[in-house]
Amino acid sequence: MMASAARAGSTSLDRLNAALKCIKYPSEILSRVRDDCNILKKLWESAHKRSDHAATDEEKKNMHFFCLRIEATAEEMALELIRFREEKMVDDHRVKDEESLNELALDCATKTMRLSAEVEEALDHLYMMWSRGGDGSGSSSFVFDCFYTHLLRYVRSTVSAIETMAANHCGDGDSLYDNIGYIQSYLDSLFSHARKIPGATTDDVLQHTQHRWRARGLPSFDACVGHVLSLALRIANRCREYWLNCEAGRIQVMRRELIEFLVDLRPEIHPSNPKFMDFLLNFLMALCLMALCCTEKFALKDFLRSFCRYLFLYVNGHFREEVISLLNLFCYSTCILDDVDTARSFIPEIQAVLVEMASPIESPRCSELLTKICLLKAELFLVVQIHGMKRNTNTTSLSCGMLPDSVMDDCRRIPERLHKYSEKLPPETRLYRQKLVALIESAFEEEKSLHESSWRKETTASVAKKKRQQIEFLVNLHLEIHPGNPKFMGCILNFLMALCCTEKFVLKDFLRSFRHYLLFYVNGHFREELPSLLKLFCYTTHILDDEDTARSFIPEIQAVLVEITSLFESTGRKGDELDNSSRCSELLTKICLLEAELFLVVQIHSMKSNTNTSSLSSIMLPDYKDIMDNCRQIPRRLGTYSEELSPETRLDRKKLLALIESTFKEEKSLFESSRRKEITESVAKNSLLRLHFKIVIFKGESFLNELLLLKSKNDERLMAHGEDQIKVHLRKLEYITLILSDERVKEKEDILGAIGESFRMLTCFSYYFLNTQDEITNLSFSEQLDNVVHLIKVKLTDIIPKFPKLNFPKTSKLDFFDFLWRNLGELLRYDRASTAPVKHHMEEIQIHLKSLRSFVENVSELDVAKHPNLQDLVDRVTDSAYKMEYTVDSIEVHAQWQDFFWLANLLEELRLLSEEARGIHLTTTGAEVQDSNNVSPVSVDKLSTKNTSAIDEIVVDLSNRDNEILNKLTRGSSKLDIVFIAGMPGLGKTTLARKVYSSLKVMRHFHLRAWCSVSQEYEKRRLLLEILTGIHGLTEEIRQMRDEDLQDKLRKLLLKNKYLVVMDDVWGIGAWNDLKNSFPDDANGSRILFTSRLHRVASEIKPDSPPLSLSLFSHEESWQLLEKKVFKEKCCPSELQGVGKEIAYHCQGLPLAVVAVAGILKTTEKSQNSWKTIADNLSSQIIDNPEARCKEVLNLSYKHLPEYLKSCFLYLGVLNEGRDVLVSKLIRFWIAEGFIPETNKGSEDVAEAFLMDLIDRSLVIISKRRSNGKVRACRLHDLVLDFCKSQTEDENFFQLITRSDNPYASFPNTDYGFEFDFYHHSSPVSFASYRLAISLKRSHFIESKPSGLATRSLVFFASTDSEPKRPYDISFIWHNFKLLRVLDFECFNLGISFPLEIGILVQLRYLAVGGYLKSIPQSIANLRKLKSLIVKGLSGKISLPNSIWRIISLRHLHVSVHVAFDSDDEKLGDSSVLENLVNFSCPSFSCGEDAERIIRRLPNLRKLSCIFYESPDSSTNCNQFPRLKCLTHLESLRIFYYGSPLNNGEFNLPLNLKKLTLSNFRLPWSHISTIGRLPNLEVLKLLSGAFVGKLWKVEEKFQNLKFLSLDSLNIAQWNASCDDFPKLERLILQNCKDLEEIPEDFGNIPTLGMIEVHWCGRSAEESAKRIEEEYGDIKVLIRSSNLSS
Repeated sequence: MMASAARAGSTSLDRLNAALKCIKYPSEILSRVRDDCNILKKLWESAHKRSDHAATDEEKKNMHFFCLRIEATAEEMALELIRFREEKMVDDHRVKDEESLNELALDCATKTMRLSAEVEEALDHLYMMWSRGGDGSGSSSFVFDCFYTHLLRYVRSTVSAIETMAANHCGDGDSLYDNIGYIQSYLDSLFSHARKIPGATTDDVLQHTQHRWRARGLPSFDACVGHVLSLALRIANRCREYWLNCEAGRIQVMRRELIEFLVDLRPEIHPSNPKFMDFLLNFLMALCLMALCCTEKFALKDFLRSFCRYLFLYVNGHFREEVISLLNLFCYSTCILDDVDTARSFIPEIQAVLVEMASPIESPRCSELLTKICLLKAELFLVVQIHGMKRNTNTTSLSCGMLPDSVMDDCRRIPERLHKYSEKLPPETRLYRQKLVALIESAFEEEKSLHESSWRKETTASVAKKKRQQIEFLVNLHLEIHPGNPKFMGCILNFLMALCCTEKFVLKDFLRSFRHYLLFYVNGHFREELPSLLKLFCYTTHILDDEDTARSFIPEIQAVLVEITSLFESTGRKGDELDNSSRCSELLTKICLLEAELFLVVQIHSMKSNTNTSSLSSIMLPDYKDIMDNCRQIPRRLGTYSEELSPETRLDRKKLLALIESTFKEEKSLFESSRRKEITESVAKNSLLRLHFKIVIFKGESFLNELLLLKSKNDERLMAHGEDQIKVHLRKLEYITLILSDERVKEKEDILGAIGESFRMLTCFSYYFLNTQDEITNLSFSEQLDNVVHLIKVKLTDIIPKFPKLNFPKTSKLDFFDFLWRNLGELLRYDRASTAPVKHHMEEIQIHLKSLRSFVENVSELDVAKHPNLQDLVDRVTDSAYKMEYTVDSIEVHAQWQDFFWLANLLEELRLLSEEARGIHLTTTGAEVQDSNNVSPVSVDKLSTKNTSAIDEIVVDLSNRDNEILNKLTRGSSKLDIVFIAGMPGLGKTTLARKVYSSLKVMRHFHLRAWCSVSQEYEKRRLLLEILTGIHGLTEEIRQMRDEDLQDKLRKLLLKNKYLVVMDDVWGIGAWNDLKNSFPDDANGSRILFTSRLHRVASEIKPDSPPLSLSLFSHEESWQLLEKKVFKEKCCPSELQGVGKEIAYHCQGLPLAVVAVAGILKTTEKSQNSWKTIADNLSSQIIDNPEARCKEVLNLSYKHLPEYLKSCFLYLGVLNEGRDVLVSKLIRFWIAEGFIPETNKGSEDVAEAFLMDLIDRSLVIISKRRSNGKVRACRLHDLVLDFCKSQTEDENFFQLITRSDNPYASFPNTDYGFEFDFYHHSSPVSFASYRLAISLKRSHFIESKPSGLATRSLVFFASTDSEPKRPYDISFIWHNFKLLRVLDFECFNLGISFPLEIGILVQLRYLAVGGYLKSIPQSIANLRKLKSLIVKGLSGKISLPNSIWRIISLRHLHVSVHVAFDSDDEKLGDSSVLENLVNFSCPSFSCGEDAERIIRRLPNLRKLSCIFYESPDSSTNCNQFPRLKCLTHLESLRIFYYGSPLNNGEFNLPLNLKKLTLSNFRLPWSHISTIGRLPNLEVLKLLSGAFVGKLWKVEEKFQNLKFLSLDSLNIAQWNASCDDFPKLERLILQNCKDLEEIPEDFGNIPTLGMIEVHWCGRSAEESAKRIEEEYGDIKVLIRSSNLSS
């Protein structure tokens, strides 16, 4: 089978070869295709051969697959050539189109190069594995005796084409072709010698030596050869591609471009390439191991000769001799040494010498290189000798069996050659040269003496070894006077300072000699900068009176000099080449900074010592104008040097350049101003001082950044000096760099001076720490950092603003800890750029919050009694947490420099609080502070899970009073009459009024009913709107009416109708006087029902008739009510009756107190001990006032609330304010405030459970229900509301601002008062509260432009304005309330433009606005934390931006009238999904795919109210009901359709749907069957032509439907039975004028409790009455009226 495959492959390649031979057109480009054909054949043969000898099945499979690839490529090329010959050629010798031939050649070359790229990767695989830390052993797929020569021949052929092109266009140059030739030469030599091993193949040699390479950590032989070949092949492919593009005319051959190509190509395998040279030396070591295995037959000398032939293409003379000698010694050393690391340690130096040798060099540098080679050889020689002593302790000769005699003789001549080479070194280095030669000569003389003594057996091997160690020590003696020795350099610089006080010529001579000494080690730009720096330092020392100032520069200068010389010694490269490296650029930059600083120090000192000078420069550096000129050039030189700084460097280039340029520009300006006497010397000196401090601080910042960089990289220099301690200090220091970025600080000279002085000390210390080898104890480093921190903090404390005095809440501490912990976690995950500098601060804050939360949670009253200071500790912890939240959020929004200082201080305070808390042992087990991993969440399972319908809203049993009130309302005079209920708070006035108001008798008797809550402070407009809501419904038109129009509208609606209006909680006659003209008297029995706690109000409103007064309960009535509330239909256990009656007695007959204490008992363990504790609490204070007693009961109820319910309860006190609270809005507020914990259960479900718990505790009253029985609206009893407000104020939970508060009490009553600039000169209004609830005129609020530094919630309740439609400018909000989490401005008209600045409020979680808005800006996406967005549009459509999809936290999106998505929305793709959105209204969708495209991105919707409109595309596929089954979580759906009837009337609805409302679809009744099949549907509302047709014949059973409403339908006959709606509970028919009757069989539905018929035909009303009469359990409400608008 393999043979057949081989024949097939050969056939494909032969076919390609034959096709080429048929084309005899003479073309150079075609000849390259023939080359490609040949190399493909060789590739195939090599791969096929390797497949036959593969070691593993995997390798065999890979080779077989590669052969198939080659065959396929050959087949493709053959077919293309055949096609070309048939279509594009006149005959075999002529072509029709030259360009087509070029394209053919390019296509063939491309195919070949693809395969070549795979070969290249395979060849380099083993070496890359080794270089990345692998063993680099294994089998290479293409390194064979038969293949590499063909490959290199192909490479040379390809490169020669480029060389020819270069010669034609650019002239002759260095030949890349020759390079590859020499590589082939020494590879040929290698393989030829391998073949000479008797009975062995190349693979045998490789296998034999494999374990040696692996053991010594060296690359294997085949890995090295593969790497060379891969480099050559890569060069060939690049050359082939470039040549073909040029020949085909795709690239125009230009001299400059060609030169650039060659220059870029040449370094790949050039000896001056450090990476390639490093590889070659490792290759050489690998070859040495092979030679070691074949000592007799495998001559290493031949390899070296081939290798050097390649190297010496570039050099001649002494180098050829010395390098061969060096490499020969290196190879023998590698073979001899057991420790491969020792041999490898010489590679960097050898590499550096060879690289520099291959680069253009000057004659003096040649001598220096030859000197270095001699030193390297001397060191290698001694290392081998020492190693020999270890292995041959009993040897009679040191060198016996170690080095060949020829090598030994060559090494003995090292001193002689060194003396010759060193003669040509620069004259200034003669002192060093003499010492070097003397050292080497003495070392070799002693080595020779030891050798001879050893030969004569005059000393033992141990003595010889000791002597050689002494010789090695002598070789390293030159390091003692080396510039890289920090101690020696420090000594020289101090000596230099001492000489500055001597004669000038002495200083000059020493400086010149010292400079020559340094310049022996450096080159390039350093030859210019170092003398300049040293000269400036000397003259600075000479001028300054303060020796300490001059000496403070020594550590930096010393560190720079040491680092420079160390760098040059380690690399051995030429200075002007090193100048382009990042590290050299950083060192040159440091020198410039030092020079700039020295220059300014001299200037400042001169100003101090010469107060009468008229010119700054006249006394700067006397007689040394050249130094001044050189200093003026610092910005230019710095710009040049800093270009090569690496991105990681601690020196920020842009900031550095800006600093230096501005510094020297300002210095020049000061110089000119001083010369013209425009400024005083004091001003000039202070200005120069500020400039100096800026440079010092910049360097200090750079040091801090370097410490952080070292810490992030786990640098040993940092980690070795107390890692934990350093981390603590770094955290203390980090904020300083952030503070320094504020311009206000940079203008304060005292602060700059303190920081500058501190940083000078810090940076001096840093150079010892980071750049020298001196040991420094942990303590000294820690103390140094601590002193700096302390000094800076003390100075900054004087000028940093104090933390603002804010009124933080005192309630729900645990909830706040949880919220803050979650918020910090979100910030860390989101990784905002603004908070990135304090990221680790926030991580530490989270750790402390976890432990402190555990501590606070377990603090009990017993603990507080035991530890008197414990409550204070808890309060301090809470206060610190609130401050931390304020500071972190301020940094996130818009960081100020003081924020970082505050954060550092608060973190330190938090650490201390955690430590203090750990020292307190609480009585609760396990309450000590622990580093827990999770903040304990609220257990949702423990919440009230009762359905609202299951909670029996038990009311006070006042049946006699019910009848009395009903009689007064429904009987008596036909004139308009007033009925009054009076009594103290808590007796049940409102409860009684609501019971009567909601009774069937009243609903049937009155055409219209309305309810309004007046309260002590009322607004006429609000009362009018509440009444109109009950009478007519509240439209936007009514909302925008003026007060006079509202009154007129109400009067017109009430005319000729029998109405009942309830005015609850009236405190005075004013409300009646304001509204009585709106109530017409048509003598039809209309009534007004008042409730009030004040009897005098009743006598004022209706003096001739006493009110109905409610009295207190008796003790027995109180107990009966308590028992009924706690146990419902059950009886109280006998053991609890006694204590239960005691509790009822303490309620003093007030029903509200009874109900409130019943709420406590329901949630308390039903045991005598628990109930007795509550009874004792009630009896602890003797209170005769029942109202005061009720407040005590409420206080007890509040204390018994779980921590997580207290904030929820207090929030109701803000929103209630005499009106019903919509539950949906309340829940959105709770979620935004963070009161609802994050659990697996939905936040809305948890919030609803919280509300039901409060209702079950009798603290909250249900005022309205939804069609599915859930709570729509709730409210608080007046006394509960008063208590709630009082508690809110006491605990700083909310601040309520009204018209009576300052400064608004002094504002004009009319909106026109501000036209006279009333408020312009008043003090600004500023609030310190955490939450604000504002009930004012819109104009008053806007004109005052208040601010709240730490305000998190701003809820606005508008009072009466004369012009409610007027647009208002609320732009000050974005800047005055930057930390808002909740902003409810729904009652404001913002005009037609949604403010772009809304993106500033990045903390927002709830946003409600209104206006004639057209669109929402893209900046809304900045509100990434937003959970609820409510936009109350006053007209038409509002467009949503594409950026809305980025607010992934959004849960509730409500836009009216309707909202449309941006037309470009489809560009976003399917990845844009709002996964958390659960409630959405009211989007408008085009039917069909448009709706589906959006809906698919809202996968977790639970409630959707939308508009479907007819698609502009009238095709069948578009105008159909969208597929909504993908919304698997959808429970409530409301759809209004606009357009012609759908093409396909089939509904596509999710099966989980529980509530469905349809309008205007105008479909036949037959299509309703789809809805009937929904298994979970409970509520169905069919409105305004949802279906059309006179007959509805129910064909599908509605299994679980509980509520059915038919409104404004043309149905006449309804054929249905009780079996079609087996669980129906409520049926509403409205405006169905044609309906003849309700199916009589509905009376047999066991669950049906209510039938309502409103404004239908008489026959339908009669059928409802018949059902009521026949089935007494069903209540029927019929409403018919001639109501007109």
